[in-house]
Amino acid sequence: MRNKVNLKIFTVFICCFTCCKNEISLGDKTVSKDTFIKDLKNIQEFNKRYSKEKLKIKNFFIKDLDLKGIEFLDLEAFSLKFTLTNLDYSNIINSKIVDTNFTQVTFRKATFKETLFENCIFKNVDFSSSNIIKVTFTNCKFYSCQMTKTIQRESFFSVVKIKDCEGLNSKMLNLTFEQSEFKDCDFSESAFSNVTFQKSRFIETSFSESDIKDVFMQLNKLQKISIAQSRIKNLAIEAPNIGIIFALRAKINNLNLKANRIEMLNLINTKLKNFKIVSKEIESLVGAVSLIEKGNFVDFKIEQETIFRGAVFREVNFDNIFFKKLVDIRNADLKKVSFNNSQVDSRTKVLRDSDTELSKESIF
Repeated sequence: MRNKVNLKIFTVFICCFTCCKNEISLGDKTVSKDTFIKDLKNIQEFNKRYSKEKLKIKNFFIKDLDLKGIEFLDLEAFSLKFTLTNLDYSNIINSKIVDTNFTQVTFRKATFKETLFENCIFKNVDFSSSNIIKVTFTNCKFYSCQMTKTIQRESFFSVVKIKDCEGLNSKMLNLTFEQSEFKDCDFSESAFSNVTFQKSRFIETSFSESDIKDVFMQLNKLQKISIAQSRIKNLAIEAPNIGIIFALRAKINNLNLKANRIEMLNLINTKLKNFKIVSKEIESLVGAVSLIEKGNFVDFKIEQETIFRGAVFREVNFDNIFFKKLVDIRNADLKKVSFNNSQVDSRTKVLRDSDTELSKESIF
């Protein structure tokens, strides 16, 4: 019975696409399917003919074609499907592309400008070294896409899902992401400037070894992100609950972090200056061999471990902090640390040695 149902669904699927009427027009003129396909095989002639007037395409499938260097100017496209197609060095400008799927397509060194993509799916698409300028992506999905060395500027992403994508050595400048999700993505060794994430979700995403400046994240969920070895200026992260923030060897100037609960904040060998970290509960706070200056830890209890071994603190305030379980301050310099309404649980194990330096008001 199940096989019959699946066969019926498959038959309907085929019929839908077979019966769809191709609609191609150039300005006020209708272009036949055969003519359009023939023109596609000569890119230079295509660009001359089709760039003069508005091109409209609906219900069209393009497969196994080399369209390298093609120009789509003022294109209106609906319900297209591109498969195994070379669109390297293409220009897509001032266009509107809706309900379109791109599968195993290459856009290497392509240019997208002042274009809208709506309800589109990009699967195994290579955007390497492409330029994306003033582009809007609405309700789009990116699966296993290559975005290495892309430059994205002044663009807007709304209800976008990005999964298993890689964007090493990319540049993201003046971007806004709204209600979007990043899962299992790697944007390491990249540059981010003036980027805003609103009501978005991060699951296993890396921004390691990057230059991050003026980035604001108002998130619905943050499971795990890495900013290890990154150079950061002005980063704000706010979420109901935060999983793991991995900031090994990062250099951070001006960090604002706010959450009800943080699973782990890893600041090992990190240089952190000008910060405010506010929460209700942190499971693990690790800042061994770090340099932490001019900031405040506010309103939370540390449930498990606090590791400041070999760290140096200067002008740091612990305001209403409760330390539980384990505090390791061996070889730490905490002379310039103040404590306001903070305390250590009577059962807490505090590890210190002869090299530990504490302020007069220390609670350790």
